[in-house]
Amino acid sequence: MLDNLFCCISEPGDAVLLPRPYYAVFEFDVQCKAGSTIVGVETVGVQPEVKGVERYYPTLKGLEKARDSALQQGLNPKVLLICQPNNPISVCYPKHVMELVWEFAEKHGMHLVSDEIYGAGIHAKQADFWSISRLAADKGRTLGDYVHVIYALSKDFASSGLRCGMMYSENQQVLKSMRKLNDLCQISSHTQWGLSRVFSDTEWIEDFLSKANSRLNDRFKLVKKSLEPEGVKVIEAEAGLFCWLDCRSWLEENTWDAEKKLYQQFFDEAKVLLTPGYSMRTEQPGYFRCCFATHEEVFNEGMKRLKDFGADKLRIEELEEESDDWQTGKYGKFPTTT
Repeated sequence: MLDNLFCCISEPGDAVLLPRPYYAVFEFDVQCKAGSTIVGVETVGVQPEVKGVERYYPTLKGLEKARDSALQQGLNPKVLLICQPNNPISVCYPKHVMELVWEFAEKHGMHLVSDEIYGAGIHAKQADFWSISRLAADKGRTLGDYVHVIYALSKDFASSGLRCGMMYSENQQVLKSMRKLNDLCQISSHTQWGLSRVFSDTEWIEDFLSKANSRLNDRFKLVKKSLEPEGVKVIEAEAGLFCWLDCRSWLEENTWDAEKKLYQQFFDEAKVLLTPGYSMRTEQPGYFRCCFATHEEVFNEGMKRLKDFGADKLRIEELEEESDDWQTGKYGKFPTTT
């Protein structure tokens, strides 16, 4: 869905601004058909005084810096892509952040794409999910021709194999182009029939999501309970199937090479596969994404292995909160592969 959309609204030489860290497959979605280029938006690095999860929110300073970087590279800043709720941080951007990104996109005549694939998977009671469509309704306005919303059933409904996604846009030219592109990737009649039956039962849908999100929140709390005593800081997750781990106290040194080594140790020694932060273009070494939505026995074994692995690790209580430039920053050369 995303690669078709970007094929419609961007082309080679265009830049897609995307707050860091971000799901690395976005790079494929942006580059595969459209040939456009992602320019990362710094979050942590432009607001070092901010603590907590708020430091991952995009800011006007970070957005303008990314736009200027794109222009300096000879690229045309064409699209702003937002993942709401965020992957990999697992938080919902609050209302004021969604207002900011929309105002920024409008100011610069850019398309705004809101990928809300985890939008029905809000599991934290304190979370307040602001879809871009909710924001439009709150302001009594339409989305207009430059805002596009993406959703799919693969995450919240555990149906990735059905390959069923959807887009909402009020731009008639984009819709016409998407219809033609989707001729090559249509959903089978059998799948459409089955899904129509499922989604006709609204009572079942509400019950399923309520139970699923309750279980996700319980599982997240178990991650915190298991890993925080071992020196891992677990960022408070609000949505989705994963959480963001601060494993910097387990690094041998505060460098990208040390993060890559730790990733390999997780795999070789603990036999646990975590997604390293550098593959998601994070700004500091030592962060990993942990997917916890799996069978109970698998989850329990994974937590046990991580706890055992971390039992003898050196504790570094405080580490500076600074950004890296991906390639030749203060933490060493940024890894190019996992």
